[in-house]
Amino acid sequence: MSKSTTPKQSKPRQKQIKLSHIQKQHKQINKMETYVLDEEQNLIIKYYPIFPENKIEELLKELHEAILYCESENLDFFKSDDQLYKYLYLLITRKMTSLESEIPKDFPSQISILSQMIDIGLIRTLFDSVLDGNEVTEVFARVDEMITNLVKIAEATQKEMAKLERLENKEILSTPFNVLSTPSSTDVFQ
Repeated sequence: MSKSTTPKQSKPRQKQIKLSHIQKQHKQINKMETYVLDEEQNLIIKYYPIFPENKIEELLKELHEAILYCESENLDFFKSDDQLYKYLYLLITRKMTSLESEIPKDFPSQISILSQMIDIGLIRTLFDSVLDGNEVTEVFARVDEMITNLVKIAEATQKEMAKLERLENKEILSTPFNVLSTPSSTDVFQ
């Protein structure tokens, strides 16, 4: 009796990642595509079909700076989620399209431009027809994560400040290293 042999299913050979592979992926991710906004006027916009990680990090930093700016100027712009989402649309547009060089970084100018982009329907077009919804969702998830972490840090800071307020011997706070003696520069060289 002969045995029937079934061919073994083997895994594809594993390959070590190389710099050329990294460079190829980097080039692919940082390649912009073109979308025709208006054929009659020949208006186009370039955009990233896959959002580069560096651009997402820049966007998060810019959002954090805008929040700090609003706090320092006592502006209540980010008091509603609706305003936050609109501003995120602007930042995504700024960072993930060819409009980055056109939209300034200063917050008051950005808000004016955002309003104009909403009014002419550009934001709707970009987010309905141009930018990948999964990429946009990922940015929103990262923003939620950032905000959650900022809230946790603020709460922890408030708890620690409350502990300091209840401290009976507050003089120790004014001279944090009074019990430690550090060698002077002359002691080190003697």
